[in-house]
Amino acid sequence: MPTIRINLKPQPNDPVNFMISIGEKADNEEELRLPFTSDQLRVVLTALNWVENEYVPSDKDDQKWMIDVGLINSDTAKYSDKRVEIVGKMLFNKLCENESFKNKLIEHSNIKNGDSLHIQIAYGATSIQNSWLSLCPWHLMYDDKKIICKGDPNFLIKKKIRFSYLIKFDQNPPSLDVSELQKINLLLISSPISNS
Repeated sequence: MPTIRINLKPQPNDPVNFMISIGEKADNEEELRLPFTSDQLRVVLTALNWVENEYVPSDKDDQKWMIDVGLINSDTAKYSDKRVEIVGKMLFNKLCENESFKNKLIEHSNIKNGDSLHIQIAYGATSIQNSWLSLCPWHLMYDDKKIICKGDPNFLIKKKIRFSYLIKFDQNPPSLDVSELQKINLLLISSPISNS
C-alpha cells in the first residue's frame, strides 16, 4: 500500500501557521495557514461533535463567520447538514496548496479495486504541544476538486484512503539501558475472534 507522509510543524508562537513537507525526509518545507483561526477551530470542533442541529452561540462573535462558510444556516440558525463536508473541503483545499502533496495525490489517483492509499499525518512530539494542528480532523478531507475522486466529489476515506497520525520524536528517541530493565508486565485485551 503506497503511503504519503504529510509532516506538519507549527510555527512558534503562532497557532494557525504551520510548515508542511511531504515524505520521509521532510525537506522542501512550505508555510501554510490553517483555514480558520484557533477560536474558529474550537467552533468547528463543537459543530462537528454536536449531536443536535441546534446552534448555540458562544461567547465569541463566530456566527457571522459560520454563516459565511456554510456551517450554520442563516435562516434557521441550525447547523448545516453538510458541515462535515464543508470542514473536509476546507482542510483538503488547504493541503492542496502544497504542490508536492497535490502531485502525490495525482500520482496515486488511479487506485485499483482492492488497493488503497495510506495518508500519514506526522507531528513532532515537542513542537505540537502548544499548537492546534493535532486537533484538526484531517481524516475528514473531502475532495471537491476531483483529484482522487474522479467521478464525483467525496470524502477520501470513502475512496479507499486510510489515515493515520504519527507523533514522532523531534530528535532521536532516548536510549534505554536494557540491562536495568528486569521485567516488563504486559496486559493484552482483545475481543474474541469472529467470522461475521
